[in-house]
Amino acid sequence: MAALWKRYLEEDDKFRNDRLKMIARCPTGPWFVRKLIGNVPTIIGHKLPQYTYRGEGYCEQMIDATADYFIATVRFVEGNDE
Repeated sequence: MAALWKRYLEEDDKFRNDRLKMIARCPTGPWFVRKLIGNVPTIIGHKLPQYTYRGEGYCEQMIDATADYFIATVRFVEGNDE
């Protein structure tokens, strides 16, 4: 097992929040929404609350995208406000 992945699994939430990156993409939708979202990596734990669940043979990362006003607004503009 890679050393960083092992540390990610074993360390606390602060460590995980400082490590997990996401590259947001919007391949479809209005031009201004695609440009607004961009294609830049961000450390997601600094922007949104996330929770880690571990069990025998799995690790699940739950990211609460509804907690951010900007993301909720983009989802509404795209028409994905379900």
